Amino acid sequence: MSPVTNRYPSIDYLRVILACCVVFAHTVLMTGYEFRWMTEIGYGLLRLVVPTFALLSGFGLYHTATRNRLSGWLRGLVILYATWVIIYAPLWLRLVESGAEVLHQVLNGPMHLWYVACLVQIVAIIWLVRQTVPVRHQGTALAAAAVLAAIVATLAQYNDRYAFVGPWFALRRANVLYLLPFVVEGFLLAHWVARRGRAALPKALPLWGLVAVLLVLRLVEVRWLMDAGAVPLKDPPEFPVMLYLVPVLIVMAVMRMDVPATRLNLSSASVLIYLMHIGIIFAFITIGITHMWLVLATAIVVPFLSAMALPHVPIVSGINRKLSRTSSAPRS
Repeated sequence: MSPVTNRYPSIDYLRVILACCVVFAHTVLMTGYEFRWMTEIGYGLLRLVVPTFALLSGFGLYHTATRNRLSGWLRGLVILYATWVIIYAPLWLRLVESGAEVLHQVLNGPMHLWYVACLVQIVAIIWLVRQTVPVRHQGTALAAAAVLAAIVATLAQYNDRYAFVGPWFALRRANVLYLLPFVVEGFLLAHWVARRGRAALPKALPLWGLVAVLLVLRLVEVRWLMDAGAVPLKDPPEFPVMLYLVPVLIVMAVMRMDVPATRLNLSSASVLIYLMHIGIIFAFITIGITHMWLVLATAIVVPFLSAMALPHVPIVSGINRKLSRTSSAPRS
């Protein structure tokens, strides 16, 4: 298990829960399943899943960086991304009509792989900051970049609704500027906890109470947007205080929970659930099976079991042994 898992097993439980929420959202959309309060839950609650997942990515990145393995981790992430871009090529290549569109898709991430593409770019930014900025100013530099990105992303969201600048100022939600603030939040939170300890965080109960209040306010916000005609938009505006506060509160509350450690590789399970689920959902739809709960269960269970079985595959276990022997090699 990773150092993060050893210290905070609750973090990996949260990763799996978030990955399952992503699968639920995509299964509902792709199978055409409808339920009451679907809009409120989708826009008010499920839109917080990816930001929270990004914050956890930043949390883990800090521990990778402090062990001087950021460049090696970046190389591995690029290989992972390239592999899954190729695996999903039969699906996304059908939607492109030119070489320029292929390049655009590869750089920005086809389908759900946009998250991995953005993460590659964000890790590269963090690596560059750590290489070029004095140590005492690195946290400030990352925080400033995150604040600037958050301002631009928020303005773009509200411009999409109110058009106070013009249609030229458009920004996809699946974008580095959108994810960067959450990754940096997680990175700086990990740094703060490493210096002061988990005990310095507020207790879990008041944190969860505050999260509950803010989630209710998110639902109220969505209802207000619906009444104001802002929904359905592809990316209706969000109140930035709640958007950037709720994920960090959730992670802090989870960190304060004492849960039993497990020998299951939940981190790998969450990654495979995210990477594999779209292909599984698409396979079901292709053969005419659209039962939402059946598709959802399969899209979670198959990747989970795959993650549990992979370490026992000879070639994978051999690679893991090789990596463990070289893990002490200094990297930047």
